[in-house]
Amino acid sequence: MIDGRRLLVFREPTSPKGHDLQRDGRYALHCGVEDARGGKGEVLIRGIGATPPAAAEGEDAAQAPSPPPSRYVTFELSVDEVRVTRPGSEGPRHTRWRRPRS
Repeated sequence: MIDGRRLLVFREPTSPKGHDLQRDGRYALHCGVEDARGGKGEVLIRGIGATPPAAAEGEDAAQAPSPPPSRYVTFELSVDEVRVTRPGSEGPRHTRWRRPRS
């Protein structure tokens, strides 16, 4: 779920992916995409996942378009890096964004 400010995911308490986020926090999402003209590309997003405070977790679940079961664990995913690859007439074009360091 994206609420305009944050990227949230809801996981079963027994989920191996949820356990990975609780243990280490690092995540990567990768997706191959195709546009309306049949062009191909890919997107990679990396960051850290963490559980929000318990009060916020309940509020986040209640605001989800399809609220998850109450047993689910909420993770807020930071977006620290985005890489996009698109086809170009002279080969692939790469775009990279990184969160500014504070």
